Amino acid sequence: MYARLAGPGSKAARLAADLPLRANLSAQENVALGYALRSGTTLQAAMPRALALLQEAGYGEVAGLRDDALDEQARFAVKLARALMSGADWVVIDRPGKMLTDSLYPPFMRALLQRMAEYSHYRIIEYSWNRPLYSGWSVADGDGAAGES
Repeated sequence: MYARLAGPGSKAARLAADLPLRANLSAQENVALGYALRSGTTLQAAMPRALALLQEAGYGEVAGLRDDALDEQARFAVKLARALMSGADWVVIDRPGKMLTDSLYPPFMRALLQRMAEYSHYRIIEYSWNRPLYSGWSVADGDGAAGES
């Protein structure tokens, strides 16, 4: 389904509540780990790029913190940086309200995604009743049907 949302031949990364951070790793290590494993490089070699992505997102100060020390917004930014580190053409954000339950999240997400826009495109999968929150955004219905709001 995610490849269909991103488009044929595109590489997609998924950002979702059911894809947690590794609790035993720092935020920076979480961002670097997937890239290191996929590229065959070391975690240490991936760390500078991971830190640069966190800094660009505005969350460089959380680089050394672990999951339990992060608030929802910082955790979301770390997950986004992890997805971007994969080099995906598209980031599919699966029901962001489940990750940002205590936040006024559409303005937060809009600002964060604008800061990180040069790295990837995005699609949001959301329940139909939440679609008005994303006026003008790239949103798909919770059933996976792609569409523009």
